[in-house]
Amino acid sequence: MVRDRFGSVDAVLVAGDLSDRASGDALRALWPELGKLAEGLQAKLYATAGNHDYDSRDNGSGNPKGDLLDLEPPFPFHSEAARLNYFAYDFAVDSQSDYVIVSINSAAQHGYRKGNVPEHVHGRITASTIKRLGLHIQAKVLPDIKIALIHHHVSQLPGLDHAEQSVVQDAQELHHRLESSGQWIIIHGHKHRPYVQRVSGNGDAPIAISAGSFSANLGGTTFAGQVQNQFHVIEVRSHPVEAPELTIAGTVYSWSFTGLAGSSWRVAGSSDALPGESGFGWKGSPASLAAAVADMLSDQKPSLSRAEVESVDPSMVFMTSRELQIMDDHLKSTHDANIIYDLQGRVQNIERRVA
Repeated sequence: MVRDRFGSVDAVLVAGDLSDRASGDALRALWPELGKLAEGLQAKLYATAGNHDYDSRDNGSGNPKGDLLDLEPPFPFHSEAARLNYFAYDFAVDSQSDYVIVSINSAAQHGYRKGNVPEHVHGRITASTIKRLGLHIQAKVLPDIKIALIHHHVSQLPGLDHAEQSVVQDAQELHHRLESSGQWIIIHGHKHRPYVQRVSGNGDAPIAISAGSFSANLGGTTFAGQVQNQFHVIEVRSHPVEAPELTIAGTVYSWSFTGLAGSSWRVAGSSDALPGESGFGWKGSPASLAAAVADMLSDQKPSLSRAEVESVDPSMVFMTSRELQIMDDHLKSTHDANIIYDLQGRVQNIERRVA
């Protein structure tokens, strides 16, 4: 599917939990297969460790990270130097000509306890790691496309999973350190819910993309009934023509698992966890855009095409699905209009509502 649509990609990113409950056999079986997948897409492979990749629940190994350390090729991205830095300082960096990827180990403290609370119940990036990472990235001339790959979520996701509180401890310190060197994208796992949002901070606060889960079986719970297995292709653009003032913006293309024989994966629909296409990087106001678009509607012109809507603000192609939803809510509540979506969750047209 990906090869047919995109040909090749630059990188395959794995946001942790390669195994379930620290199965060394699963890690050793899957890691080479991920390498083959990346090779087939002419891509570099990058990963980070999840809480289920550390033997941190007294399973008897004596070394929570032992199976990860022993993986071949080296984990987290096929370089002995990266492996040594990742397990010594809890991060590793790979810089290419047009992007930089930092793999951060938010499970590094798993196996320890702080007071009566075991570390495996949340993520953590220590002050020492954040300081060392900050010094490293500040000493470099970085490309516009900057990606931090981490397992645990760095900001709480709203909605159905609000009771799950294993967010990275003191994540705001990481946000602050990253935005000091420009706009970053944080890609994380752990949450089984795909979502896109801007996290806390100032003008260049990082954009967080929650990957959700590719294959976890959540057991048919209420939560599982509302969240699908998905995978994504992320297109990142620097100073796009639609909005050259944006350092980075782009599109998340998503596929959803159906479980149906012969058609297990399909392009995500408009009502899936993430739709077939969702933007990121937009810096506008959904309410203001709704008002500007509504001003173009009249009895003589009760409908606007996608092209007409985008003529108001060409950068709206980078709105997240949530930002589009907020805009739609304003159109319905204030302007007696609404968005009609296409099958992949993009704006098809905007219409005045018929009483």
